[in-house]
Amino acid sequence: MTASGLHLGQYVESGVPTGIADATHSSEGDIVLPLKKPASKAHVHYHKDGTVWARGRLQNGVMTGYWEWFRKDGSLMRSGSFAHGAQVGAWTTYAKDGRVVKVTKMKPKRT
Repeated sequence: MTASGLHLGQYVESGVPTGIADATHSSEGDIVLPLKKPASKAHVHYHKDGTVWARGRLQNGVMTGYWEWFRKDGSLMRSGSFAHGAQVGAWTTYAKDGRVVKVTKMKPKRT
């Protein structure tokens, strides 16, 4: 039992351990599980003609991780990463022939 009155232990459902060793029980006996980061899902957005316009991952509807944008001819136009919906790190712009035109380093947004 912790100082807050919670019991530390492994959460077991129907006799099968879940592998969550840091689950707790409240003083009322409720099981308290740690918050887990929701899984991101692959996302593809299309041009009107059906060709891929952009692809990346969404987490709770927000862009996350590495993304790519394409021209209608299928050539890569731009790529970069998102964290919590904001552009982060180096973003690369490409010519139609695949040459790197420029690399822009995104500055963190002030909060």
